Amino acid sequence: MDVHPKKEYLQHYTKGFSFLGAYIKPFRRYISRRTEKNLNLLLYSTDWIDHYDFLTGEGREKRDEQLVSYLGLMQHFKAYKKTEQIRKFL
Repeated sequence: MDVHPKKEYLQHYTKGFSFLGAYIKPFRRYISRRTEKNLNLLLYSTDWIDHYDFLTGEGREKRDEQLVSYLGLMQHFKAYKKTEQIRKFL
C-alpha cells in the first residue's frame, strides 16, 4: 500500500509530533495548542450558554461534564496551572 506523497511528512524526532490532543516530544508531553484553545473557549466564553438552557441547569451540567473530561486529559501532562484554572470553575 502506498502513501499519498502530500500526506507523508518526515522530520527529525526532536521536533515532536501532534497526537490525540497532545504534542509529544522526547522526554516530555504537552497539551496541544488546539486543545488548550478549546478549553479556554469553554472556560471563558459565554457562547455555550446560548446552546443550553442555563435556567434548568442543563447547561451547567454539560459544561461541568466537559471540564471533568479535560481534567482527565490533563492528568497525563505536567499542566498544574491549567488544572487549577479548571478546578476554579467546578
